[in-house]
Amino acid sequence: MADKRGLTLAHIFNPSNEDEQKEFKGVEVAISDLIRERMSKAEVMENGDILEDLECSDETFILFLKNVTFDDDKDKIEECSGITFWDLDSKVVKVRDYRVSRNFVPILEKLFFKYGDISEKSPLNLGTKTRFLNIFCGVVHSMCNTKAKDINRTLLFNWWKNFKLVQEAKFDIQFAFDHLYRFAQSLIRILREYKIDNTTFDNQMKIDDLTTELDGLKVKQEEHIRSKKGKSKLEKDILVEDFELLSKMVWTDSL
Repeated sequence: MADKRGLTLAHIFNPSNEDEQKEFKGVEVAISDLIRERMSKAEVMENGDILEDLECSDETFILFLKNVTFDDDKDKIEECSGITFWDLDSKVVKVRDYRVSRNFVPILEKLFFKYGDISEKSPLNLGTKTRFLNIFCGVVHSMCNTKAKDINRTLLFNWWKNFKLVQEAKFDIQFAFDHLYRFAQSLIRILREYKIDNTTFDNQMKIDDLTTELDGLKVKQEEHIRSKKGKSKLEKDILVEDFELLSKMVWTDSL
């Protein structure tokens, strides 16, 4: 349930506690310097170094962003800052010792279950850690709700930049970078393949279009069934499930 005090993310991100403000600002300044350093190092690297190794570095990721081309992406990496992934008006909910946006609760609960408390090693006070936890969950929430085909340079850079910010606060989030770098590696392989064989890419686009059409037909089918006269809600629910069986095996392996 929402916090009984009616708190929103605005209270978390704009604390009245001066120590919390100084702590956050200190990390913010440090990561700004670090990002400038990483970008400078990336400038002197060869393009052939881009994500060749499974263990990707900050520099190779930045180099990838500088060189990759997206259809609707004209921004230079230096102009990509500024996206946020949280709504300051969102009501907060208490999860363990932390207050997070209610939109992030499922994400945080899964993170705790799989990785434990990712902020446990951070020396910062609870209020500051809570702010960084919301930032991290906001990025993950954005990634969970973005289709790979809708990716652009600005989005990738801001995901990475915010992850670096949270990592600088001593959060244990290497798994998040691993996921982001694997995704970037997949993108570069796809783009390289497209240069030599665009049939593979075109086929995938057709699959995506058909999948979108299929999803639309499923919605229409359910709406049609639920619009039938003379049937109770329960009967309609059962009928929806019955017709869904037609696209499944008679006996699945999930016994």
